[in-house]
Amino acid sequence: MKAKENKIIGVSVAVVYNVAKQTSRLAKDPEASFSLWELIQDVGIGYFLTSLPDWIEPSINNPRHRKFFHSLTFFVLTTYGITGNRLERLPKELRGPAKTLGITYLAHLGADSTTKFSLSVI
Repeated sequence: MKAKENKIIGVSVAVVYNVAKQTSRLAKDPEASFSLWELIQDVGIGYFLTSLPDWIEPSINNPRHRKFFHSLTFFVLTTYGITGNRLERLPKELRGPAKTLGITYLAHLGADSTTKFSLSVI
């Protein structure tokens, strides 16, 4: 998957996640307001960090570069890490960005799973 495609996927996933998150918050608390800053922050994470797996394991002209950080195992570990109350250990202001980073990372791995070399198990 090319960097441009990863950025499009990352931004799209971040926008959908953010709008869903804020819509849910607004439904629960009528006094709340839509946070443009939060949306911009999530879009920035989606744009700049969706390529994180490729920064950790760069291809350097090797399409078979995918190792642990491009694996189904890491997909499951990331999913486990961002669900439930596991992010509660982080300071409150880092929980949202951490979840957005996890979701965009999963989107990257999901997109990579559709390519010729897919994802390894481990």
